[in-house]
Amino acid sequence: MSKDLSNQYRELPSVERLLSDPQVLMQSNALSKDVTLEVARKTIDSARKTIASGKKPPVYGKIQENLISELNRIKQINWPETVIN
Repeated sequence: MSKDLSNQYRELPSVERLLSDPQVLMQSNALSKDVTLEVARKTIDSARKTIASGKKPPVYGKIQENLISELNRIKQINWPETVIN
């Protein structure tokens, strides 16, 4: 791995940093910690794949935005529907 490429990976935020972000915390309050942790890991893994494909690494704000977007999507899926019986 080239020195430049390894530096790009090091610039990615840690899972802990993402999970402690106030905006992420606000969006994850309706989900379990396990779900939030899994989504954060997948978000960072996606950023790693971007770097591995030779593209520029996403900035923190984009990673945060992707995580929040996915958390919101999951909340929409898990929201109970009203059923008329």
